[in-house]
Amino acid sequence: MISIPMLLIMTLLGSIGAVFFKRISSYLHDKKIKLAILCLLAGGAFYGTSALLNVYVLTLLPYSIVFPLTSITYIWTLLFGYFLLKEKVTAKQVIGCILIIAGCFFIANS
Repeated sequence: MISIPMLLIMTLLGSIGAVFFKRISSYLHDKKIKLAILCLLAGGAFYGTSALLNVYVLTLLPYSIVFPLTSITYIWTLLFGYFLLKEKVTAKQVIGCILIIAGCFFIANS
């Protein structure tokens, strides 16, 4: 069953793209234009690849399953925010991610 691993990769790539886009703001603030442009290109490449994988996964699974499971992106984003961007993670955010995981479990096994 290749569809679920592809969906996980798709959500991971989308979240990585968002990290690059977040970096743009700090580089622009520090007037590091070349680094901001590199992050824009990298973020766009990750987002674009994620979108193409999304189209492919939609050929394997119904839309009613794929779209809700894209919420896994929020889990990756929380982890990247904490570990890479040193953002604070609240108990509410952790509870939200646990609920997303539970919901994904139910949707994937329906």
